[in-house]
Amino acid sequence: MRCEHKMFFQYVFFLCMTLGALGLASPALAEESWSEDNVMVVTAEGLSDGEFYKDRRVAYDEALKDAKRQVLEKAVGAFVDSSTLVENYQTISDTIQTRYQGFIKRIIKIVDGKVQPDGFYHVWIKAEVYTRPLAESMADFSRSQRQGMIKAHGNPTFAVKIDVISDENKRVIQRCDVCETEIANRLHEYGYRLVDWQGMEEDIAAQSRLLKLEQGEIEAARYGVGRKPVDVMITGQVKLRRNPPVYVAGMTVRTVSLTSWSVRAVATQTNEIIFSKNFRSSRKTYNDEDEAILAVGKMAGELFSDQVFKDYVATPTRSLVFGIYGLSSRRIAQDMKRDLLSARSITGVRFKEYHRGAEALFDIDYVGTREEFTNYVDSVLLKALNRKYGEGTFAVVRESGDLVHVRVLKPENVTRKTIVSKPSLTMTVASRERVKQIVKSQETLVKVAAVNPDIPSQLDDL
Repeated sequence: MRCEHKMFFQYVFFLCMTLGALGLASPALAEESWSEDNVMVVTAEGLSDGEFYKDRRVAYDEALKDAKRQVLEKAVGAFVDSSTLVENYQTISDTIQTRYQGFIKRIIKIVDGKVQPDGFYHVWIKAEVYTRPLAESMADFSRSQRQGMIKAHGNPTFAVKIDVISDENKRVIQRCDVCETEIANRLHEYGYRLVDWQGMEEDIAAQSRLLKLEQGEIEAARYGVGRKPVDVMITGQVKLRRNPPVYVAGMTVRTVSLTSWSVRAVATQTNEIIFSKNFRSSRKTYNDEDEAILAVGKMAGELFSDQVFKDYVATPTRSLVFGIYGLSSRRIAQDMKRDLLSARSITGVRFKEYHRGAEALFDIDYVGTREEFTNYVDSVLLKALNRKYGEGTFAVVRESGDLVHVRVLKPENVTRKTIVSKPSLTMTVASRERVKQIVKSQETLVKVAAVNPDIPSQLDDL
């Protein structure tokens, strides 16, 4: 299998993993069965070569087509490393267009930007995209492929602990080993790594001891033990009640009722509750505790595989705050929104506020954790910004919670003229295939090549 095809499988799988493909992949799913839970909202910028298309209506149509492509590619690419998406742009783009046409549920808004000073015709759209069809491709992967892909994307680890509680005295009777085993088996089937709960608790205790250092060393200790022993902790309770004895045919029979049970999963890096649900039983009776626990174990396993990541389907993006220090005016800060909207892996941007002499704040919709967004800023977004505005113009200065700050070190480089006259931020890191698809005139290509050294300056070389 060629490398680019392998990389495409990684894209689709990682999207499926994030969207909750555990146990949900189906080889055939009618469009009418897709629910609101299978939709994400994406904003994207479309471009066409305004120097080439003299008929502005044709230029608009081409830019709108590109905007739709970008919406679909963001729905896939926002879940993976953007630099890899750039490297495999053509394979992803071709596959999306041939297999995923019609996956845009509806276009919410279209903004016609017309021809800008950069020579491109700009169109921005906000659209709802069906995500469930992408997850269907999961059915084609073997377990060994899934394991390799999970490993390539950070090998997330899970720990499971389900307690059996006495409904009479609220005390823990025992661990629900069957529940834990069923859930673990579901995870194991998809290639995830499981961590023993007791071993994890020992790691946490060791970390806590480190935090009890002298006051002057507390921050250093926190820095050293910032990462949790597992990525997702799954906990739950099963409440059982022993029923009064009943005498049947000279024998004493004492059954057990399941009164309620609960399961929740928490992402430890952010303390976000991925899934949480309580269940009231119909007080079905069982012959003994073991029979009741076995029944709950099977239900817990099925529940986890079906629903634990369902919230990620309904709201696949995370809202973070992106701050830029050193922009000289509010108008420039507002204009920066257009560059951020074109950036890969960012599905939405809202200008929040501007403090003169301080910073401009933007709400960013990004698929992934704050840590992943920080890595994206470091490896992709800053590269694009510095290519457009000049090397050394932008730098990351601080991370705090869900807020990432960058500073403009050369404010004279960031002007309104530069924002609108130089090519869109997406073109500064675009692949040859992406540029070839958009750029049709030598004049426009020269502008792109000036901010993207990976692109040749002659059309004949594309």
